[in-house]
Amino acid sequence: ALLKLIGDLSGAPLDPEYRPGRPGDMRDSLADTTAARELLGYVPRVDLREGLRRMYEDFLRFTR
Repeated sequence: ALLKLIGDLSGAPLDPEYRPGRPGDMRDSLADTTAARELLGYVPRVDLREGLRRMYEDFLRFTR
């Protein structure tokens, strides 16, 4: 889903390339910001799609 989203934002559809895991690679992630929200009052300002869009625009600006 993330690869598709990046492809959609960039206008260049991407095909996944599956390879064996490398030592130190994270196989699964259950990242959760609940503790940050409860302890620190953290609330994301943008959703994933908007954050990726902004990052991609910055990437283009700095690589030209």
